Amino acid sequence: MLRYLQIHPQQALSDLDNTTPFKAILIIEETVPETWYWEVCRWLAKTTCRHAVLGGRDCTEWAESLEDANMEAFDYEAIPDDRLLVATAMEGEELDEVFWFAKHRATHPAHALVDTVILHVSGKQEKERFENAYKAV
Repeated sequence: MLRYLQIHPQQALSDLDNTTPFKAILIIEETVPETWYWEVCRWLAKTTCRHAVLGGRDCTEWAESLEDANMEAFDYEAIPDDRLLVATAMEGEELDEVFWFAKHRATHPAHALVDTVILHVSGKQEKERFENAYKAV
């Protein structure tokens, strides 16, 4: 299953409703307040997301924050393998490369990740374009 969700600081973060482990593709097209991206990272760490592939602006910082949010969720103790959130930053890569990696290479040591959620950090909704680009790789 492929799902697209546009997120932006002026919008509330919705429930992802995924009960099975999934991979997320986080495309950051806007610079956002640090407090908000930390909120997003903590929100994502509480879901069943198990691998996040990040592309766009400041994606390396976002990836580090996601890993920190995952550690924080376990009080900086050992994270069980099945709850580990892997983050891969694709700094400087084109959108099609980010999608290709997410579709063909993003894995998890404890789960087969079948579902994919595209999280688009932007004020502009581009559901059709992003879904078509993902399907094309």
